[in-house]
Amino acid sequence: MILTKEMIEDNEKIFFELQNKETRNMLSFLNMMEEFVIIIDPDNQEIVFANDYAKNEILFLETYPCWEALGYDRPCCKNNTCLSEKTFEIKKSDGTWKQHRVTKIILSNKVLLMESIIDITEKKVKEKKKKLKYNLLSMVSHELRTLLNIILSTLQLLEGYDENWKNSSNYKHTQRIKKATGQINKLLRDILLVEKVEADRVRFNPKSIDVIKLTKAILEPIRESISLFSNIIFITEKETFVTNVDEFLLSTILTNLLTNAVKYSKANKDIIVKIEFEEENVLFKIIDQGIGIPKAEQKNLFQSFYRASNVGDISGTGLGLTIVQDFVDIHQGSISFKSEVDKGTTFIVKIPIIR
Repeated sequence: MILTKEMIEDNEKIFFELQNKETRNMLSFLNMMEEFVIIIDPDNQEIVFANDYAKNEILFLETYPCWEALGYDRPCCKNNTCLSEKTFEIKKSDGTWKQHRVTKIILSNKVLLMESIIDITEKKVKEKKKKLKYNLLSMVSHELRTLLNIILSTLQLLEGYDENWKNSSNYKHTQRIKKATGQINKLLRDILLVEKVEADRVRFNPKSIDVIKLTKAILEPIRESISLFSNIIFITEKETFVTNVDEFLLSTILTNLLTNAVKYSKANKDIIVKIEFEEENVLFKIIDQGIGIPKAEQKNLFQSFYRASNVGDISGTGLGLTIVQDFVDIHQGSISFKSEVDKGTTFIVKIPIIR
């Protein structure tokens, strides 16, 4: 669609307004930007200004309506919806994707739209691959869990109806099967959680939570499981403290760190859990007196499937700390640690206080 004479005249009036002293500096700045920038009249979708970068990318931008000049099949903004949007994405017929970042500006009492446009094709391709990968893993995980549940339920039936499965010679084998299926289930859950983060499928759902009460609830079952070997000491200066956190994410962070502390601790050595408070953060400290992490290997600690060379035959997936790092990042917090071989490890998680 070519612009009519009247549309071109209106365009020229606006362009004239853009040349006054008030806006000349702004346009000069836009021309220096290494980014595709245009200014549009939303009433008729005319491009009234294009910076030098945009003109080098596409010729004759000011000759056609914006959507035609940009090579779109149809108008990308209907009924002035762009006036209420800050960003929107468009897929072109050639398969490429563009993201429009929209800012309203006012010149001579007229609302115009300044849009910077970037190519997000590579990002979209990656997102699609991540989505496909996650969906595949989710399907495979579901199928494998179904098979594992069949194995466990079959064992329970055999133990319930056949006394031979309960005798000492068979018992150790059934326990191995149960332990192995449990480990496979955990591995599947961990892999799915990591991929869920990669595919942007983990939602951040903060609510007002008493983090002291939550931590105590997480500690209790872990305490019971290790009561014969060591103890977990809980230290906090407050009885209650309510802040906005995602309960599932924070519970997973603390559970994974505490489980690791228990696994890698030495017998009869206490584990200390501290909650401290800064002006803007809650600090969770998990301190063990375990095997520690070799200094040369500490840089790899949060990599998926990585396990330190001194873990021996202690079971693990190598994904627990990857999940912790991801979930801390979602909270916009931070995690750090210090460790020494045969002396233990301290993890410090900082979660911003949001009221």
